[in-house]
Amino acid sequence: MAFKAGDEHHNYKHGHSPKEARSGAYKSWTSMRKRCNPVNAEAYPAYAGVTVCARWATSFEAFLEDMGDRPAGCSIDRIDPRGNYEPGNCRWASTKEQALNRRNTTMTEVRGELLCLHDISIKYEIPNTTVVRRYEQGLRGEELISRKNRNALRKGSAQANAKLNEALVAEMKAAIARGERNVDLARKYGVSGAVVSEIRHGKLWVHVEPVSNAGPLIKCPSCDPEACPCVAA
Repeated sequence: MAFKAGDEHHNYKHGHSPKEARSGAYKSWTSMRKRCNPVNAEAYPAYAGVTVCARWATSFEAFLEDMGDRPAGCSIDRIDPRGNYEPGNCRWASTKEQALNRRNTTMTEVRGELLCLHDISIKYEIPNTTVVRRYEQGLRGEELISRKNRNALRKGSAQANAKLNEALVAEMKAAIARGERNVDLARKYGVSGAVVSEIRHGKLWVHVEPVSNAGPLIKCPSCDPEACPCVAA
């Protein structure tokens, strides 16, 4: 007798399906077929279009022969998450292994090997947050794992422990242009006077422009008249 995907299997000869003691493999088999049954597509939208091969859809014994019993703490996982449930594309995997094998897991090539960002951080002993940040900054390949570019692309609010952000600095630069004092700006923005001074003289946050309509730039009392960045051109 053939069974449709998602139906209960009532052949108890294998000893895995008694209701009071169903094995892990049997539970995974029934759940797999249920998720992929078109009748249940609305309840399992992530599995739309995913099918169970004919060998497994009609026979738990065949599934058990191919997969073996389910190890403790594991569940069935498709090696290629875009593929179907079939021999060669399924394994028993832990929750962590499955999380790293999702469709949206970022994969990239490093030294000829295709790895997810998490595995790159483990293999090359680099913090995962560092690998993710570098990837988002556009670094690839060797640059992704190089220790020479530790802070090469970190500026402004991307710097660790930054108290300011680009919007606040734009406001501050506009206030500097209006002639406000370092001490007042330091108090207003919660930074030291030295930080305000370096922003005033173009040594920090050089990539930020003052907010528009800030009025004409004027000379500040502390600037060198010969090389004052605060004097209008």
